[in-house]
Amino acid sequence: MTTSQVKDLSNTKKKISITIPKQKVSDYLQRAYQKIGQTAKINGFRKGKIPTTVLDKHYQAEINYELMNFIISDSYSNVLTTKNLNPVTEPKFDAQPVDREKDYSYSVEIEVQPEFELKDYKNIEVKKKKSTIKDEELENELKRLQESLAQLAPVKEDDTLNKGLVATIDFEGTIDGKSFDGGSAKDYTFEY
Repeated sequence: MTTSQVKDLSNTKKKISITIPKQKVSDYLQRAYQKIGQTAKINGFRKGKIPTTVLDKHYQAEINYELMNFIISDSYSNVLTTKNLNPVTEPKFDAQPVDREKDYSYSVEIEVQPEFELKDYKNIEVKKKKSTIKDEELENELKRLQESLAQLAPVKEDDTLNKGLVATIDFEGTIDGKSFDGGSAKDYTFEY
């Protein structure tokens, strides 16, 4: 039976030590052989029919990787479920290569949300600060909003330019009948 211990390192940090018995390691090893054997290609053998001793000879690193992957992923997720732990960060594993003939132990550090007690908040009085706005401030803000949302629209050609209207004009200034630098513009917009 897989055993596990959870040690509190701090209010939010925990260290989990997990030990998998030798028999279960052997079961995981068979799963690793089966997974690698389904895709392994060795001359003289059909896929899925390669003996484990031959697989070990040609694919030992891959088998060890799958063995460790099966052990850690299954046991780690089972411990999280049984101990009701919800990590908020990626786990930090401290795992050594698996010795197939012994129990396997590894540890992992995780961070969880801190536990806290919600105090009685319903009887807390909160004083509401009353805001006062002067009429002048309100008018200024409304005017600013109107100007920021205003859109220009064409007027009739014979309309008079009144105060507050915007005009777009082309002009050319001269001194003694001669043009000068900066004295002309096209599509110049100004507010009257």
